[in-house]
Amino acid sequence: MTTLLSTERPGPAAEHDPAALRLSFSKVDTFQSCPLKFRFSYIDELPTVPGPHLSWGGSIHAALERWWDSKLPQPPPVSVLLEALFDRWDDEGFAGMDRDEKLRWYHHAQDV
Repeated sequence: MTTLLSTERPGPAAEHDPAALRLSFSKVDTFQSCPLKFRFSYIDELPTVPGPHLSWGGSIHAALERWWDSKLPQPPPVSVLLEALFDRWDDEGFAGMDRDEKLRWYHHAQDV
């Protein structure tokens, strides 16, 4: 077993495929702010629970996508968009919030 204070030499480094390295601003920024968060997110690929902002934005995007993909000659009425928002609402990021707070987020999405 190798520990920080071990006198054993580590084995050879695993071969790295340079073509597999894909950087983005987000990845570099994450690494610079917290290398451990970078490892958990991009190397270990640990699942994360989205916060309310991500669930809210994702719900709006999903509803808009469904609304525009309706293939009608003209954009459908707003009532169809609101129905799509209801159907596509992602409640995952609101875990731990009380019902009133969740409703405030949902009504705000309807107003947008």
